[in-house]
Amino acid sequence: MVMKKREQVFALLLHLQCLLFPVDALLFMQQERLRSLHLCAWNEELPESVVSSLADRGVTQMLPVQQSAWKVVKERLDAVISSPTATGKTLAYVVPLIARLVDEEALKKEALKEETKKRSIPMPRVVVLAPSRELVQQIGREFSFVAKAFGEEGCLATAVACGGMPMERSVAGLRARGGADVVVATPGRLAELLRAKQLSFRKLETLVLDEADALLDEDDVPEVRRFLDGMENDYQLLLFSATITDKVRSFARGLMELDHSAGQVDILASRRAKLNHFALAASETEWSVLCADLLLTRLENTSTAIVFVRTIAMAQELSDYLTRALRHSRVLALHSDLAPAARKRAVYHLSNTEQYSTILVATDIAARGLDLPGVDLVLQLGLPRQRGRDGTLDTDLYAHRSGRAGREANSTSTSIVLFDPTNAENKLLPHLLEFLNSTYQYSMQLILPPSSFDLAQAASALATNLCARVSAETLDTFSTSDQLNSQYLPTSAIVVLAGLDCLPTGTIASSRLTSRSLLTARTVDRTLCLRPNRQQSYESIILSASAVTRAFKLLGSGKVPSVKLVHGAAYLDFPAHRAHAIRENAIRNPDLLPPKFELLLLPEEDPDHVFPWIEYSTSPSDSSGDESPRKSPPRKKLLKTKSRRGTHST
Repeated sequence: MVMKKREQVFALLLHLQCLLFPVDALLFMQQERLRSLHLCAWNEELPESVVSSLADRGVTQMLPVQQSAWKVVKERLDAVISSPTATGKTLAYVVPLIARLVDEEALKKEALKEETKKRSIPMPRVVVLAPSRELVQQIGREFSFVAKAFGEEGCLATAVACGGMPMERSVAGLRARGGADVVVATPGRLAELLRAKQLSFRKLETLVLDEADALLDEDDVPEVRRFLDGMENDYQLLLFSATITDKVRSFARGLMELDHSAGQVDILASRRAKLNHFALAASETEWSVLCADLLLTRLENTSTAIVFVRTIAMAQELSDYLTRALRHSRVLALHSDLAPAARKRAVYHLSNTEQYSTILVATDIAARGLDLPGVDLVLQLGLPRQRGRDGTLDTDLYAHRSGRAGREANSTSTSIVLFDPTNAENKLLPHLLEFLNSTYQYSMQLILPPSSFDLAQAASALATNLCARVSAETLDTFSTSDQLNSQYLPTSAIVVLAGLDCLPTGTIASSRLTSRSLLTARTVDRTLCLRPNRQQSYESIILSASAVTRAFKLLGSGKVPSVKLVHGAAYLDFPAHRAHAIRENAIRNPDLLPPKFELLLLPEEDPDHVFPWIEYSTSPSDSSGDESPRKSPPRKKLLKTKSRRGTHST
């Protein structure tokens, strides 16, 4: 009856708002219906103690993926469920599984416990596989939390088994309290336990593959198939992932009973946070120093950032560099070569930031599944590649990486990817943009490296914040020093010195407070742009590389580097001293420039100018993949250039 009255109220609201704001009314109605359904689902299906415990963690409503998974999980149906990162996939199977185990007859459970004791081999009812140790431990904590909320913590036993811990410890965890009901493990350790006959699947009811796209990769597929081939009884198979790859689809078609539609949930309704996507062109040699500059200018005082790199060596080298460069931030490393205790400490410190900003430099073991709240910034050094192969783009991995940010409701976070145009990574940008737009309805914006003004402003803000933390007693002690007396050292100089101390180490010595190249972000280069003047349309004149080369030769450029043509303008990188000399020559001799063209030194003469890499990547000369090349703009005018043999059209 109550629900019927609410529906009538919603109908009245919809009618009234549609008269004034049709689109907004529909969106409002859809969101309110969703909230109502979610709240009712929690209250009707779960005990009050569980609803209260979830509310204490900020989970006040059943999210779309949890609502989609509830019925199929409780009714033991096979399902492949896809939902974006940070949308509650872990609780989507943990809560209904615990609810189902609690609802089943206690006699059946006690009989199973007795049989397990007699056989001395643990026989779990639920097994969850995950690709990394950190994710396994996180899922294990979720099972323990939900079991405690149900009041069954002492009855339902959860065991965690993963590499990096002694085998004896895994076995002891499985045998505790009469045998584990739920086992969360990595494929390798689970295989070891089965081979050692320390575990049996005889009573298994449900097998969950969390981050299924990673588990069904080439390395883990044999282990997973071996587990399934050894199953004699019927069981429920659940696949959860933020991305569904072709391997997952093939696996599901071959081994799962999918006679219903659980499928993908509404991505737009699932997103609770806003994530802004940016791309920045930079040569790989500049990634380390540029990473330090971005972290200084983008992070707040107590913010958290994750920097993704491609290899273990890069992770260790970059973390060491950032530790030296950003002295007032805590820098952590996370990769598979670290000891288990070190990996555990890194995840703990990242989740427990205090007075300082925290930076985690990690390989892709941190890209999947880990719930790291409070991450405000994700930096990706290089476009993610498929199994490390050059010239490929892994859009699913990009989604997993960027999904580490923006995991809190109603928050706004940032994802920045650095790409190297000298390795032709710019040609992959259109594919990434198409993926973001079609899948998440996100856009990506090209940005410039932090300017000297940005670095100075960020360093000054950090210095002010650090000075504010100094106690009054410490200030009194330093104020009595003759060297700090205003007679010898003005207060303004002290402020400047504090700000300089907050700059990344080596900034002054490396001249990083100067401008960078627009194309590669190198500090030793500058970008010159030859473009039509304001009276001319960018599409009215078509330049050729040979014409640009001849024009720069006349300006005394010497050897001319590669020319990038886009939107009727030409972009070239020269060493800083040569770029300034060419620009000064053009100012003194404007007749040397092609008619109706102007030469700019970037970014000095146009600080907000960004090279349009996306448009450049899809130009006919640089088209890649299956995309159809764009048509060239209409050729309204031809630029005439003179040579020794006469006049040629270019």
